[in-house]
Amino acid sequence: MARKKEILIEGAKYLTTVNNQMELDIIQSLLASFDIHIYIRDALSGSFIRILMGSSMFDADIFVKEEDYPTAFDAIQGNYDNL
Repeated sequence: MARKKEILIEGAKYLTTVNNQMELDIIQSLLASFDIHIYIRDALSGSFIRILMGSSMFDADIFVKEEDYPTAFDAIQGNYDNL
């Protein structure tokens, strides 16, 4: 099943997909240090499970505001010279 990342959140751009809660927490913390807010779209019923259990075992797509995308991309790639 193809995931349509480009139409999910208006005004936001797809950044990456994480496979577990630990990866999500690391990226969220890293981007928060640059004052970048993330938007999360869970796969399948992951949103419900995240609300119920506090985390999800399903993949989650991370989006950021379009104007924050260059900084967010460089941060998760480790390109700190560009920041």
